[in-house]
Amino acid sequence: MIRAAQADGNVAAVEAGRRMAGPLYARKLASADHERYTPFMREVKEWCLSHQPTSHVDPCLRRIRELLAELGHDRKSLSVDSLRGALHEIGQLRRRLSAALPAADEAAVKRWRGRLHHRELTERHRSGQTADTPVTNTNRKTESRADARPSDRLTIETIEKLAGEARQVLADQSRAGGMLLTWRDLRHRMGGALPHLHPDDQGELLVAVDRETPAGEPLLSTLIASSDASLHWLYRHVRFSLGRERIPDEDLEAHWAMEVLRLRQLWRHR
Repeated sequence: MIRAAQADGNVAAVEAGRRMAGPLYARKLASADHERYTPFMREVKEWCLSHQPTSHVDPCLRRIRELLAELGHDRKSLSVDSLRGALHEIGQLRRRLSAALPAADEAAVKRWRGRLHHRELTERHRSGQTADTPVTNTNRKTESRADARPSDRLTIETIEKLAGEARQVLADQSRAGGMLLTWRDLRHRMGGALPHLHPDDQGELLVAVDRETPAGEPLLSTLIASSDASLHWLYRHVRFSLGRERIPDEDLEAHWAMEVLRLRQLWRHR
């Protein structure tokens, strides 16, 4: 809830969420969880302080926050061109800032960039320019292995091999409590076997990881998160490619968070 309100630039909602979480954080969390959530609570506090009305806020920073708030408000009706234009303006404003963009605003910008990338991929799919179609074993068998792929893309055979190793890492992670992993974390857990991947190869890898996951279970790739521990933009792509039910944009982050919890509960005794 707090992350979604931050993305929308809704200071009042973030403050309300912080007040609700405060007593739980202070008195009811185990010491390990208290230590885990301390950076998050500190970040939220700093975000609230930095968003208080003040005459000394950098005009460029104020405009960036206005744009982020507008994006959140218009999320349902936002076109790809409008989103691309807003992010372009934010990029220009950032170059004129007198100091670095605050961490929470930086995270919000990254989330919107991820959404733009996903929507661009979706448009390319609808126009027949990409292979983001549901993946089945039959599709794989009939697909020509000799099909030419760009030089920066991995072969299908390599992706399948890496997917098997990645699935084992994610399964072990789920049994151990289900902490979220970034791509960097996954690369580390695989002992360097996972190279830096083209974005399309990232999507293919995660689809391959969950191809055998039963339809009623959360995807193992649900544990892959963005660098700020938020929803990864590929999550929707993987669900679509595997024929999972479409989740409305406004509900996706909450759905993802619940799936992470379900995954932890399901794998706890496996």
